[in-house]
This record gives sequence, C-alpha cells and structure tokens, in this order.
Amino acid sequence: MDTNGYKILKGWNRTYINVDGIHTEPIFNDNANAKTDKKRLQSTLRTGWARQLRDRLATEFTHLSPSSLILLESKPGCQRQAAHCDYIPTDELLSVEEGNIPLLFLLAIEPNTTIDLWPGSHHIIRGHNTNIPCIRHRIKLDIGDAIIFRADLVHAGSSYEKTNRRIHAYLDSSMVHRDPNRTWIIYKHASPLIRGLIDETEY
Repeated sequence: MDTNGYKILKGWNRTYINVDGIHTEPIFNDNANAKTDKKRLQSTLRTGWARQLRDRLATEFTHLSPSSLILLESKPGCQRQAAHCDYIPTDELLSVEEGNIPLLFLLAIEPNTTIDLWPGSHHIIRGHNTNIPCIRHRIKLDIGDAIIFRADLVHAGSSYEKTNRRIHAYLDSSMVHRDPNRTWIIYKHASPLIRGLIDETEY
C-alpha cells in the first residue's frame, strides 16, 4: 500500500449479490475532453446484505469507519472520469500518520469490473516525487474481488462499453474530514506541477 497506494483483495466476497431493481441517479462523470454524460450513476444501499458487508469492513478495518455502501452503475458508452481524489488533499490529510490514512473500497459483483489508478501518485500529491510522471493503469477485478486504495491516490472511474455495477464505500478516519459533495480534480484543482506529472493519456 505504501509503495503503489492500493491493494487487491482476491475473492474477498464469495456470496452472490443481487442489485436488480435498485434505482440509481447520475453522478460526476466529466473529464477535460467531454462533459458529464449521465451514464455513471449511483444509489445508497440500505439492504440487509449491505449492512452485513459494512459490518465486515468495520471488523477488518477497526481503525476506520465504513460509510454506507454505494451501488455504482455504468451504462453502455460511459466515458472515463477525470483523474481525481475523493478527499481534498488538505494539510489535515497530508499530515495524518500512515496508519490513519482513509481508504476507498470497491467490490466487483459483475464480470469485467475495472478502475483506473495512478500507482504511486500519492507520493506526488504529498510532494515526495516531483520528477517522475505517473501513468494510468487499468485494474481489472473478477467477481468477488475487492480493491482498497489510499485517499490521496489519484484514480478515475473507467469507461465501459457494457453495463457494469459494483459496490463502493469510504473507510473514513476520525482524523481527516471528507466533504461528501466535493472531489479534487487534477485538471481543475491541482497545481501545474502536479497536472504535469499525472498522465491522463488514453489507452
């Protein structure tokens, strides 16, 4: 986690999850080349199995507080998101001890679930690496696989050609505030130095 900023948990969930019939609403999905396409959607999950998964996260990450679970849904033709962090890189986040870094969680419940990450980008955000650019990597998850990654790791929702649904949650730290209504977008909010080191080149 300290080197790349993320960890894949193979086969984290082996129970079938049915999300059919859950209504979702469009969320942020712009990038430097296109406006929001309304093909990335989400819904807060309030089912019994969602509470069970949240309780499991609380047990496995006892120093952090899991948020409610969110169903993310991408419709066919969904474009990729802009590179961003969900937590604003404030002094509070950048000074917190490693053991209290908030995390993000994503669970694949359907085939061909992907997420775009910039491994090691948290070092750039923290000002520890100002010479070597970070390249986008597309991480593919099988059904039941999960990924956790640092709050200061640059990431983006992938593009999708077919409908895909997956489960997302925040693992918040009591020492770091998260504004649920903001994301820190590289091309909009980062300094020119950081923008120059986060390579958003398409595949």
